[in-house]
Amino acid sequence: MNIGAGIGIGFRDPIGGPADFSYGQTEFCDDDNETYTPTAENPGGTWSISPTLVGFNTTTGAFSPFDVTGTFVITHQFGGKTSTKTIVLNDSDDIVTFTYPFSSYPQGNATVPAPTITGTGPGINTGTFSATPAGLSINASTGDIDLTQSSINSYVITYTSGSEFCSDTATFTLEVENPYVGFKFRIVVPAGFAQTLALETVNGASTAPASVINWGDGTGVQALTTTTASNSFPTGTYDVEINAFNSTTFVDNFSVTSGEALVTQIIDWGGTPWYSLGSAFENCVNLTTFGTGTFKGSTGVDLDLMFKGCTSLVALDLTNWDLTSGCSIKSIVENCTSLELVNKPNQPIKLTANSQDAFKSTGTSLTNGCVFNLQGLDLSTSTNLGLFRLFGSSKIDPLSNFSDWQFNINVSASIVAMFTAAKITGIDSTLDVSGWSTLNTTNLTQTFFQINNSSGFTGAENLTLDISNLNVSNVTNMTNVFGNTGATTGNKISNIVGLSTLGSPQPGCTLDKAFAGLRFVKLTASDNISDAFMNGANPVNINGMFMNLGQGLTSDFGVSPNLASLDLSNFAVASGGVIGALFQNVKVSDVPDFSNVTWPSIPQSFSGLFFQFTTSGSNLHLDLSNADVSVTSMYAAFRSVVGVSKITLGDNVDFSNCTSFLQAFLGSGNATTPIEVILPTNADYGNVTSFTSAFSFYGPNNENLTTCVGDTLIRRIYATALNNNLSLSLVNTKLTGAPSVVDSYVTDLTTSGWTITSNGTDAVMPFVYTTPLTVGVPATPTGSFTGGTFSSSDATNVPVDVSTGEIDAINAGNATIRYTLADGCYNEQALVVALPLAQVNNVYSMEFDSLSDQYIDCGDSDVFSFGNGVTDSPFSISAWVNMPDATNFITIAKDATGGREYVIRTLSDDKLYFYLLDSSSNGYIGRISPAVTSNQGNWIHTVYTYNGNSSSSGIKIYLNGSQVDNANYQGGSYTAMENTNTALNIGRQERGLNYTSGLIDEVAVFNVELTEQEVQSIYNATETGKTADLNDLTTPPVKWYRMGD
Repeated sequence: MNIGAGIGIGFRDPIGGPADFSYGQTEFCDDDNETYTPTAENPGGTWSISPTLVGFNTTTGAFSPFDVTGTFVITHQFGGKTSTKTIVLNDSDDIVTFTYPFSSYPQGNATVPAPTITGTGPGINTGTFSATPAGLSINASTGDIDLTQSSINSYVITYTSGSEFCSDTATFTLEVENPYVGFKFRIVVPAGFAQTLALETVNGASTAPASVINWGDGTGVQALTTTTASNSFPTGTYDVEINAFNSTTFVDNFSVTSGEALVTQIIDWGGTPWYSLGSAFENCVNLTTFGTGTFKGSTGVDLDLMFKGCTSLVALDLTNWDLTSGCSIKSIVENCTSLELVNKPNQPIKLTANSQDAFKSTGTSLTNGCVFNLQGLDLSTSTNLGLFRLFGSSKIDPLSNFSDWQFNINVSASIVAMFTAAKITGIDSTLDVSGWSTLNTTNLTQTFFQINNSSGFTGAENLTLDISNLNVSNVTNMTNVFGNTGATTGNKISNIVGLSTLGSPQPGCTLDKAFAGLRFVKLTASDNISDAFMNGANPVNINGMFMNLGQGLTSDFGVSPNLASLDLSNFAVASGGVIGALFQNVKVSDVPDFSNVTWPSIPQSFSGLFFQFTTSGSNLHLDLSNADVSVTSMYAAFRSVVGVSKITLGDNVDFSNCTSFLQAFLGSGNATTPIEVILPTNADYGNVTSFTSAFSFYGPNNENLTTCVGDTLIRRIYATALNNNLSLSLVNTKLTGAPSVVDSYVTDLTTSGWTITSNGTDAVMPFVYTTPLTVGVPATPTGSFTGGTFSSSDATNVPVDVSTGEIDAINAGNATIRYTLADGCYNEQALVVALPLAQVNNVYSMEFDSLSDQYIDCGDSDVFSFGNGVTDSPFSISAWVNMPDATNFITIAKDATGGREYVIRTLSDDKLYFYLLDSSSNGYIGRISPAVTSNQGNWIHTVYTYNGNSSSSGIKIYLNGSQVDNANYQGGSYTAMENTNTALNIGRQERGLNYTSGLIDEVAVFNVELTEQEVQSIYNATETGKTADLNDLTTPPVKWYRMGD
């Protein structure tokens, strides 16, 4: 009780007579522990009280009202006088408690806070209420507060009890706060049976809360002090509220753990800073919206998978979200297929953990996709910019804007696969990621990979990608930024804006398929890849860098990518740096300029380098004449190149490490424009294992390599790959025919095991010397030649006039005469300048008559045998013959029933046959000449040579000084001739008893393979009455039958 409230209560008793006295009041309260002493006119005398009051002082009249109630009469006697006073000791009001349910309430709340008062006393519940300061709407009688009419403030409420004399007072401090509700969401239970909603309700990482929950089912507010909560609901709609205003330790780590399909709406986030909403509403498939009110995250709030799989959610409006203290948003709305809108926060987002897949596969069920209002998104305070696959596979409305993002320049961002497989809807739409000037990233791998190229996605055309001012200064990897190798892994971007604004990436950057897959892009001269980018990249890999650029276009191609001063010297074996497929499947209007490119020093595969490269230009030259590079493979390097009229590989292109020319230029050219291919004149083809279909061009009349280039190819193959024994088809290429060196190389390559095919008609040798040449006898070439110059490989002994080609040899020897045109093309003829063979008289010959069985038996001698059954040794046979009938003319034979070695004859086809026989196996080898029917009745000089290699390829037949054999004659298994006891016969083949009719002269047997020059010298030394002295040869014959001379 407020004692002071009793002072002065009642009427003062005036003092006048000798016994008069006064206590100052007549009403007292029983909770008053004070002692009251009267003021008397005369203090002496005697004092008494009725009824008796314990503790009353009869000497002084003092008393205490404490714990006593009632009416008392006090008497004072003095000097025979008596005076009395009546006092009342009242029952006091005693307020034990005065409270409201909560100490704070939100302004405007419909709740009417009412007080609770406990205590004793007659006026305990009949008092009055007041509040200071002004502004609280409170009922003075009941204490009820109208929050809708109260101002936001802190108030002291005073309650005074209702007793007239012994009232009590108490105070309560109450705060009216900003309008406030707890975290509230709505559930809808469909018709049927009751369903259970289960929640995770945690404070911080794992602590139980001291909060409240209202299930919205009429059971009212309940205490929430456990880390889980659940409730069963019948059919209906319910608003569940957690963290109402009387909570002390809030639920700030929340998720729906069961009954996800019941949640349809988030009404309010409440005022609690959230610790974690990771997976909070994951797979709440009927959740459609959440309130636009303030959302505040605590430090590093976990929002991972918060709405993942919410397939009915239509908006992620972050406008009023406060994520400045940090957050993680990994997969926050992944697979929200109905998401129509994403609004960025008005404040910076501080990302503190990996945010991959945040918006992956959103909006995919919508016609136009999701609108991402993310222009100017502020990530400048973020500490983790892991944005991997951020919008992967999402469907993006063309109204979206991703421009001018502000990154934390001090944090390396990962935007790998950021827009991979995204679908941007609409016609002439733009994916605007311009202004990312503060981006700090090392890796752009697949950032825009497969955009608009998902299976079944149609209707979006002419998409523009704006990457203006994209900061690539720290980029080290640009693998597959836009696409990959084929139509199914490319994209459908039609225009790229901002290529000219690209700065230099980090030197050593990987550009493997960096601009590949841009199947519908048309580069422009005004916005091509910048010089700064190309000059600064110094990449370690450019394999397929531009593969499929423009490949999906049918017309109106763009320009070639700007290569500027691209420096490939940074390629290293360790990095796997390769060039192959650089321009594979590219369609452009011109050809790339390699003139300032620095090539790598390590060997490179050109496999697929320009495979199916197409240009819409005309008369274009794909010029690699300055390329200084070692090539390991030419497989399909320039296959099916269309629109290019010339391809040049200069002499600094090194093929010494090249293993394949398979399909190198197959199908290049077009129906109206032939293509010219220039190959290195110093090429080394020693390691090549295949030339299959290398030079099968496509063009009018099926033109192929020019004679000049074809001849050079043969020369280099002969010089570096003589024994590779491959197949080489030059299709319609005309190689220079005899007597060119190239022609002899073709013969030698074929003999060695090569299969070489070319045009059936050889190119005409422009100059021809009649050989052999003789010392001191001037020789001038015949033919059609002009504009070139002659030169000699031995200008000292065999000088040649540079203009006329006249030779006046000083000494005997070998020389190659070359005639070179202004364009560098040349032809050569190998010449032997010899001293003329000495001559001997030749008057007689021998005539054979087959009817008389005439022949010459030369006997059996080891000098006539050139095999031992295991190996053969070289030999040659020279003879002059005159055949009245070219059928079945036998020159010489060592062939009998008892032993078979070799035969020279004609058969019924009038062709010269020279064949060797293996007596053990009856196998045979040999060569055949064309028919000699036209030579019937004339003397002809025949020479047959064998190099001892046990193969038809080692056999040659010469007619009048020139090699004429053109086919093999062989069968069975041949190892070697045997040294038999068979006699050598001239004019007869003993086996079968075949005889000759005609003339035979000067038959000689040599134990060496005569050279072409020796054969020619024998022929040239013969004239009427004279023939060559065969003993004047370097190796004279072992037997020489002069036939009468």
